[in-house]
Amino acid sequence: MLDINSIDLIEGVSAFLDAGGVVLYLILGLALIMFSVIFERIFYYRFRFKKESKHWIVQSDELDKNLPKESVERIVMMISSNARIALKLNTNILHICIALAPLFGLLGTVTGMISVFEVMETFGNSNPKLMASGVSKAIIPTMVGMVISIIGLLFALQFKSTIKKYHQIFDEHLYGRMNYETH
Repeated sequence: MLDINSIDLIEGVSAFLDAGGVVLYLILGLALIMFSVIFERIFYYRFRFKKESKHWIVQSDELDKNLPKESVERIVMMISSNARIALKLNTNILHICIALAPLFGLLGTVTGMISVFEVMETFGNSNPKLMASGVSKAIIPTMVGMVISIIGLLFALQFKSTIKKYHQIFDEHLYGRMNYETH
């Protein structure tokens, strides 16, 4: 059941989206993709990678001790490569979204300013209300694009740190065990 506050919120969001113009919808679609990747990576790092890494470590621990050293090294390198790929999966999509968000905002600036110039051409400087509509279509997408980009950048930096930490822990276990057993 919607109450008065919910209706006011919906109307406010709708007015904000209308003031930002069509480009704002593109930025919000991009943000949806970006946050989907962020939530997927958080879930993966917190839950799935730990299970997968345990499986890979068990695989490496079960290597036949009668295998030649070169074969063991290749298998361990393959396991480590699989872990690296799994850790970095989808992060390129995140980086693309981070780069595109401010560019979409800039597109909003350009389209909004074109709207302002069209109003000035048609009505002159005598209709500030119509000019203000174009200015809001120029400023709002720029602001939203930058905010989305900054939020994505903060998560990307956190993920980079997490990937580095997991690489180090995982590789120390795999290569440390391999060096210990082969000497």
